[in-house]
Amino acid sequence: MLNNFSLESVSKNKKYLLFIAFFQIICLALMLVNSSLPIYFGKEVLLKVVPVDPRSLFRGNYVILNYDFSRFSSKKLIETPNRKLMRGTAIYVKLKKINDTYTIDRASLSPFKEGIFIKGKLKYPVYFSSDKKRVKNRDISASFNIEAFFTNKSKAKQLELKRNQKKLKARVFILPNGKAAIDSLIE
Repeated sequence: MLNNFSLESVSKNKKYLLFIAFFQIICLALMLVNSSLPIYFGKEVLLKVVPVDPRSLFRGNYVILNYDFSRFSSKKLIETPNRKLMRGTAIYVKLKKINDTYTIDRASLSPFKEGIFIKGKLKYPVYFSSDKKRVKNRDISASFNIEAFFTNKSKAKQLELKRNQKKLKARVFILPNGKAAIDSLIE
């Protein structure tokens, strides 16, 4: 059995392991770069932060955030789908500026051609009636990858108090395709 063991196989194994390690490092670097793209190339917007259910105020070292467009009426949807919208379906929310912050203008299942919009995913399925009319007063819940802000524990507790007093805004950068990244929280 040891006769089959050679220096060439050890060398090939080392090269293979080095390639795998290098590939993993490249993948991690690309993930980091991809998540940072909106901050360097996106349009800056300020978003009002709204309080979250107090039963889940703080988990770990981050602040849970919600926005006025995290949950909105189906009446804001510009098209009426003829199907059930599944969890994870892409949704685009067009934003409009009011004073110094941005808020929801309308929503769509496809990207907007102009203006500032943010891309999210449905948290829960949305049902529409078979005659293609909207379900009355049906809320749509979506997540946009900007619902958590990581910081140290003491700072997170201070930010939660300000968030609950509605004194907190999120500084977010949004790329033209709707991808967003949160940069900071300000009072």
